[in-house]
Formats: sequence, structure tokens, C-alpha cells
Amino acid sequence: NPSQWACLNQCPECGQLWHIDIAKANQIGICVKVADRAAWEKLDTTHARIDLMVQNHGGLSFDICKWKQCNKNCVKGLAFCPEHAYFKMDIKA
Repeated sequence: NPSQWACLNQCPECGQLWHIDIAKANQIGICVKVADRAAWEKLDTTHARIDLMVQNHGGLSFDICKWKQCNKNCVKGLAFCPEHAYFKMDIKA
């Protein structure tokens, strides 16, 4: 449940709901639009965080991930693809 570590905010102007959490440890804080409270309670921000980490590094390179039997492109400046960088090497920012 995201309410344990994030909050749901509503724009006073347009009524849009936003998931907002604050950076923890080596992570980046993130804001995500949500349709309603039910969608927020089921929200998984993992892919948004991986995408943000890749963007922060300038995208992907043409190098191939060094993780055994992985053929995906590396995050620029790293030796691993987005998933291995995020989940195995704990690169969150």
C-alpha cells in the first residue's frame, strides 16, 4: 500500500490526483498522476523509477549488459541494462 511511504495529493485548480513520495536512501522522489484512490492504492512506481534512472544517465548505450546471459543495451555510463542496474546493482538515481 503506497500510503505507508507516500501521499495522495489533489491539485486545487484542476482536481488532478498525484502520488507523491519523498526520496529515500539512494532513490529519487517521484510524482505520478493517478486516476482515483483505487488506482493509487494499486500503484507500482517501479517502472517509472527505472525510466527516470535511465533518463538521468542520458538514455541507453549500444553496449551490451555484462550480466550473465543478458543481451539488453546498457544504461549510458554503466555496464548493465536498466533492470540489472536497478535491481541487482542497486543503482536508483
